[in-house]
Amino acid sequence: MVPSTPINSVVNLPKEIFQAQNQLSEKLMKLAAEEKVGPVAKSERLLDIYC
Repeated sequence: MVPSTPINSVVNLPKEIFQAQNQLSEKLMKLAAEEKVGPVAKSERLLDIYC
């Protein structure tokens, strides 16, 4: 049976998931650090998380 998706994209999938997870945890750590430093979390900063 021939897979509908190319093999390369399936092989690269774990790497992409790992990179996305790293980026998300990095952003969350930065946000947590900002909260500890002081209430600097403006709406602009919160929007940066989702971009």
